[in-house]
Amino acid sequence: WPASASDQTIFNASRFALEPWLFLKQNEEFVFVDLGFKRETFAVPPYKGAEGKLKHNALFNTAQRKGRVKVEHANGVIKARFASLNHIPIDIRKPADHQKCSDWITACVILHNLLITLRDDFDYELPDQLPHQDEEAEVQDVSGKMFQNAVRDRWLVEHGGYE
Repeated sequence: WPASASDQTIFNASRFALEPWLFLKQNEEFVFVDLGFKRETFAVPPYKGAEGKLKHNALFNTAQRKGRVKVEHANGVIKARFASLNHIPIDIRKPADHQKCSDWITACVILHNLLITLRDDFDYELPDQLPHQDEEAEVQDVSGKMFQNAVRDRWLVEHGGYE
């Protein structure tokens, strides 16, 4: 669905979303997602609205956002090094095209890591602004709410967020 569907729609069709426990240890591992995604027992978005303003939820949201920003920074660094990643010249029309695109990205990541190991002197600029989701986006599903709260509570206990 290039450029024609929401991230959540595409994610819902992915193997990761359909079979998360092939990739994660159940009840031990999870992924942080932005507000464009629904709560699941493996996907933890930030709290929003009035819930997000509660002190313990706000602390958790800040920590969760910092992790997501680091990922966006990493994406920005590799895209600065390999401009082709900003617009991969492959029309995805069949599974083989998707594989070719995935291989392209993988090759860039491998080269990037190799160049870091070789201590190259590439000087790249990070973008001034990173992409972000609308903080008021709707998160309707509450099936993962208890898991979201458990992840928050575990993080707050480990990081001294509860007084």
